[in-house]
Amino acid sequence: MKQLCDITKKVIGKCSKPELPVKNKESKPITEIEERWNMWVKHTEELLNGQATLNPLDIEAAHIDHHLDVVA
Repeated sequence: MKQLCDITKKVIGKCSKPELPVKNKESKPITEIEERWNMWVKHTEELLNGQATLNPLDIEAAHIDHHLDVVA
């Protein structure tokens, strides 16, 4: 199988997907790789911080009444 893949790569040649433009919040394109990286880092931090706003003290545990039938 690997041989088939290698032959296909040789016949087709190296192909890569063109990079799609990345835009910031103001819809301006980001062209520099470092800018893109910083944008993704900031975006990820915002997502993680947004989910951390839940206060565990405000969440009540649900009462579950278990009925067990024990047959001996």
